Amino acid sequence: MKIEEKVHAKEEETRHLQARNQEKKEAEIKPLRRNLNFKANPMPAFYREPDHRSEKTKVSSGSTANVLNQHKSTE
Repeated sequence: MKIEEKVHAKEEETRHLQARNQEKKEAEIKPLRRNLNFKANPMPAFYREPDHRSEKTKVSSGSTANVLNQHKSTE
């Protein structure tokens, strides 16, 4: 009888210690998980596909500049 009680007491103590260790681990991990939330940074411009509208404005502004330069050179 006494031996069985000692065994049960020992088992209960080990379960209690394991539960405390588990709670400690979870408490330590909790702040680390909070720090894992990272913020998204804007994507650099060289990853983006070129905007077709901006190319048209570059081409059209370049062609008007060429026309103006040609007009000035003929004068």
